[in-house]
Parts: sequence; C-alpha cells; structure tokens
Amino acid sequence: RVSQHFELENQPATLQKASVFFSEMTEARYRRVWTPITERTLLIEDATGRNWRVDELSRGTREQLFLSLRLAIVRRNAERGLHLPLVLDDVLVNFDSQRALAACRTLQAFAEEPYQALLLTCHDHIARLCADLSIPVVSLNGSSGEVARQVFFPAAAPAVMSTEEPEAPTVTGT
Repeated sequence: RVSQHFELENQPATLQKASVFFSEMTEARYRRVWTPITERTLLIEDATGRNWRVDELSRGTREQLFLSLRLAIVRRNAERGLHLPLVLDDVLVNFDSQRALAACRTLQAFAEEPYQALLLTCHDHIARLCADLSIPVVSLNGSSGEVARQVFFPAAAPAVMSTEEPEAPTVTGT
C-alpha cells in the first residue's frame, strides 16, 4: 500500500500534466498516465481504475496520449523558462470526429495560457471543425502546389493551416 501511495503521489511533473490533458482529450475515459517505480514502462489508468499498456490502446487513443505528452512537455519547459511554440502537422488525422473535437478544445484551452500552437492540416474537415470553434484558420496554396508551412500566430489562440486549395487565399476567424 505504501508503494502504491508513493507511486500515486510521486509521478514526474510531465506525466502529471499529461494526465490532465489526456483526461480532457478522452473526455475522462482515461484519468492518469503513470509509470511504476520499479519498471520502465508507461501505464494508462482508465476511469474504472484498470491500467493499460500503451500497446493495448487503440491507434486513436495512443495518438491522443502522444499529443497529451507533447503538450505536457511544452508546458513543463515553459515553467523552466523555455517557451517553445507547438507545431503539429496533421496530428488529428487518425482521430474520429469526437476525438478530433476534444483535441481541438484541449488545444484551444492550451493556447489561452499563453502558449503558441500551430496545427497544420490538409484535411478540410479538421479545418472546418477548428473554424466552428472560432479557431483562426488560414488556407494557403502556392502556384506549384507547395504549401507554406512557416507562419507565426499569436499565443492567444491556436491556429490551423489548411492545405486545401481554395479559389483565393482566405483568412477565417479572429
């Protein structure tokens, strides 16, 4: 019992933060990302208290976990004085619509803290989802079909760049 209590109370700060993001993204289906003291493995605790290894999770859930870990690492570095922008390239592509919506909401809340977040996508449904959440979406296309991938966005809101080919470049949102 002492060991279990110690493991619960003494997880690395990055995993504690990842747990919060992961719970948000999974709509509380999973509540904790942790590692046992005596092992070098990552475990995921679901809402019922059952623990899962990463390889036992579905692909979409694993990708939610990896995104949660990225957010936690950026936040942890910011606490140490290293403010990094978060650039994500099509990380939502394997999410179903419910997962994508939860991830966009989590990214939106993350960027309000103030962190920079830039989400690149070539999928129109993801760009529409973000636009529906009032997240600024910028569609870019070049004459040769190349897409500009270096754009600065303020920390107040995550931005989504869509590589869908509009009739003219457009900016949507605030």
